Amino acid sequence: MKLMKLLHSLLGLLVLLAFLGGLYTVYSIVSGIRQQKAEREQNTQQWTAQACQNAQAYIQEKYGFQAEILSTEQDWDPGMFGRQMRSNILVRMQYQDKSFDVGIDGRNPNTDGADSYQTEEILNFIRSKCEDALPGVYNIELSRGEFTFEMLKSQILFSTYFNGKNAPELLEKSRIFVRYIQKDLSKLDLSVIKNSPDFRRFHNIMFISFRSEEALQECTLQTLYHASDYGGYAVWFDYIYEFFNNEENYYHYEIGQYQNIYYYVPDGTPEDVVISETEPDDISNWNVHHRAEFASKAWKIETKKETNIYVFIPKSEISGSEGIRDAVCENDSFSHSYIGDIENISGSYCTRYFHLYPDEEFYFLYLK
Repeated sequence: MKLMKLLHSLLGLLVLLAFLGGLYTVYSIVSGIRQQKAEREQNTQQWTAQACQNAQAYIQEKYGFQAEILSTEQDWDPGMFGRQMRSNILVRMQYQDKSFDVGIDGRNPNTDGADSYQTEEILNFIRSKCEDALPGVYNIELSRGEFTFEMLKSQILFSTYFNGKNAPELLEKSRIFVRYIQKDLSKLDLSVIKNSPDFRRFHNIMFISFRSEEALQECTLQTLYHASDYGGYAVWFDYIYEFFNNEENYYHYEIGQYQNIYYYVPDGTPEDVVISETEPDDISNWNVHHRAEFASKAWKIETKKETNIYVFIPKSEISGSEGIRDAVCENDSFSHSYIGDIENISGSYCTRYFHLYPDEEFYFLYLK
């Protein structure tokens, strides 16, 4: 009996020790998290204060004036283990009536920054050169400058002083987008581009003619920069001239229209296909494993030769906004794909790509 009581006492003691050990572990973890948070906040304050001093010293050294600090924002890395703050700081500044951005490291004293004080001047220089090639430039956009924040939205930043002649050197890492509205780029004076020392040193420049100002506003720079096939955006622009590493490519995007729908045939012309409205089969006959309702009309596409087609359907043609799927009928064989929330699709159109065969029974519609 005494032995049993002793064993019970020892067991109780072990349980108590384990419980206290668990509490200590939790306390240690919480304390560690609090300490890390305090260290991050302290680093942020120190880096931001130092970056402000650095930015003022950098501007004084580069331009010879003192600028006012308006606000600051710290760069960060999303990381695999959560958001990590960086020592690069975006400092928004103002001199007289002009506001601009400065990007600079705040870990140590330095004047190794980049700024947007001359960015508009640099863009105007490029614009004047492009006007010589084809007048009527709407605006100029750059993909980047000499320094770019990965996670923060800032103006285009340059570290080198622009002297009125060295724009090509400043833009060696940038992609230049020269944007027009309803301009025939076949009239672009290529001799200006090929013979001008300034143009020859621009490694990557794209001239784009948009169909309208609304189309220009919808087509973001990121879309053009990352696009591998511009045909998927043909509803926005009709001409592109691209000059990349001394190689040139010219594209003309002729689109067709049926009611409010536009379409582009990359390996042919709009006359190669015919789009019309059709009556879909009874949805109860389809192999749909969940409830589905029509979210749009049904559109039939016919062709006399094997071809590809991009179809641009206005969001206004599709009812509902969540869980929208498209349904495709090919010779009585239905397929369905989930395209997500209509409201989150960029621009005013849903873009669908189809590969067509001659004399095939083919139509598509949207479900919800």
